Amino acid sequence: MTKLAPLFALIGLWACTADSTEMPPTKPEPTSTSSTTTGTTTTTATTGTTSTDTGPLPQFDCATVPDTAGPAVPLDAPRGYNDIVFDSAGTLIGSDENVFWAATAPDTATIYAAGIGQVYKMGVLPGGDIVAARSAGDGGGVIRVDSSGGTIVLAPGLNGYGLAVGSDGNIYLATNYTSGAEAIIRIDPATGDGEMIVDTGPYPARAIAFNRDFSRLYFGTMNGGRVYGVDLDVNLDPVGDPGLIATVPDGWHDTVEVDACGQIYVGSVFSSSIFRINQDLSIIEILDWTFNTYGHGLEWGSAAGGWDEFSVYVTHPYVGSRVDAYELGVPGAHWVGDVIGGVTL
Repeated sequence: MTKLAPLFALIGLWACTADSTEMPPTKPEPTSTSSTTTGTTTTTATTGTTSTDTGPLPQFDCATVPDTAGPAVPLDAPRGYNDIVFDSAGTLIGSDENVFWAATAPDTATIYAAGIGQVYKMGVLPGGDIVAARSAGDGGGVIRVDSSGGTIVLAPGLNGYGLAVGSDGNIYLATNYTSGAEAIIRIDPATGDGEMIVDTGPYPARAIAFNRDFSRLYFGTMNGGRVYGVDLDVNLDPVGDPGLIATVPDGWHDTVEVDACGQIYVGSVFSSSIFRINQDLSIIEILDWTFNTYGHGLEWGSAAGGWDEFSVYVTHPYVGSRVDAYELGVPGAHWVGDVIGGVTL
C-alpha cells in the first residue's frame, strides 16, 4: 500500500505508465453465506447506531427476491443529485448540487448544510457525520459535514467519485479520470491522511461498495461494462488482485450497491438503467429510464426514519435532483437481521 503523499507525487508517472491490459475474465463461484443474529445489541459500524432488541431479529429468505421492481413512487421533499444517505436517525440526506437537504418524510425537508457544491457518492461515519466526494470543479477532496452543517475538507486536491465507509470507520474513495491515476484510496476521517490500497490502473474504478460482512470490495468501471471484486482481510486490506465478476451490457458505472443476499446492482449511464448481477451471475435489467430521468445513485431505506427497508431511494439529477422510491423486495447489504441463502460473489 502507498501513502497518499507519495501517491500525489507519482500521479503523473502512473498516468503515463499504467498497464492498460484488462484482467482475464474469471467468474468466481459464488460462496454461500448465512447470517444469524439473535443477540440483544447490534452495532452498525457504518452509521454508528446501536439498537437494543429483546428478541430474535427478523429473517429474510433470499429465495423470495423478485426479478422485477415496483413502480416509481415520487417523493416531494427529498433531494439527491448523485447519491443520498440515511443518517443514524433515519433522516434522508442528499444534495441539489449546492445544498444538503435533510428529509424526515416524503413531504418534509430542511436545509442540512449550505454551500456544499456538487458532490458525487456519499457515506455516513460511525459518529454520524456525512462524507462525500466533491467534484473537481468545486475543489475536489472529500467533504465531512457534521450535524450542525459545519464542513471541513479531507484530502484536498484528490479527485474522487465512488465512496464507501468501511467497518473500520475509514473512508474508501475511488479516484476518477480527473485525477491522472486510477486507485482506491483509504482515508482517515480524522486527519485526511490516505493510502492507496488498490492500484486500479488496468481497470479504472468508478463506483464502489462493500459486501455484507466487509470481506469483499466491489467496483464498477468506466469502460467495457466490467465489474470487479477484491477480497479483504480483517483489516480491510486487499488479499490478492481484483478479479472479474461479470460484464454488464454497458459501461461507465455511476453506482454500485449490494443487497443482503449478495447480489450487485450496477448503474450504467450509457443504457440509463440499473442492472442486477444475480447470485448465479446472470444479469438482469432491474430499473430503466430515459437519459434525462436516469437514476444516478440508490440507497436502501432506513426503518429508523420510517422509510421502507425493502425499497431503494433513487436520485435523478437531471430532473431537479428528484428522489423516487422503488420497491425491490429485498433489503440492503447491511440490513440488521437473519439472511437465509445469502452468497458472496
